[in-house]
Amino acid sequence: MSDRDPDNEKSELEKKAELLMELRGYQKEKLRKDEESIDIEASKADSDESVLIRIVTKSNLKSNGVGVDKAGEVKQIADEKDFDKVIVFGRRFSKAAKENLNEIDVEFFSQDKKIISSFNPQTLYLKIHDIMDSLCKIKCGYIPQSESECEGYSKDPIKCYYCEGSGKYMGSYRQHRCPICGGTGSRENHYSCKVRLISDNADFHLKHSWTNLLQNDLLSLLTILRDTKLENDDDSLL
Repeated sequence: MSDRDPDNEKSELEKKAELLMELRGYQKEKLRKDEESIDIEASKADSDESVLIRIVTKSNLKSNGVGVDKAGEVKQIADEKDFDKVIVFGRRFSKAAKENLNEIDVEFFSQDKKIISSFNPQTLYLKIHDIMDSLCKIKCGYIPQSESECEGYSKDPIKCYYCEGSGKYMGSYRQHRCPICGGTGSRENHYSCKVRLISDNADFHLKHSWTNLLQNDLLSLLTILRDTKLENDDDSLL
């Protein structure tokens, strides 16, 4: 049995929900949290579709997964509230819970189920650049129109931070070559901006159609965007 921390599980579920919202263009309208779940009411800018996303963070099952009781709560919400779509995230789903949710056409995602299977690499790449543009505006005040306009990357040599330009590593009574710069005392192709680094990585990942790595790129940018908005007293996606 896995020893994964339930608090980390909760964080991963929120990240998955956040990724789904970004990929589908859902915009948060209302947010409610309690000890057992997080409810997000969302909508789409280009349609009248109303969406409820429930993240089950705690249950009475030993696995902390979604059982029949939690599926019943979702069914009651679907019956009583006027939502066009209901989506549930949970650590695991029992067989009976899956059957109940399928009967009422509720989409559900477990901890291990990938949500990007229906999204091709190009779609992920376009989303990455949408978020990157937003971050450029927030951090730098403008969107670079060319690579040369971006100040987050430099081909010019800079002093190695590890050895402070000496090229030597004073780790023992002997002097060794710096493991970072290889003894040159400087580094080339330097990234001073993580957003630019992720962007360049995404270019390479798209070239090879590495969908899983593109998902990681998107999640990394979403994390930076959320943290940046929190620093500026703005709401994050969740």
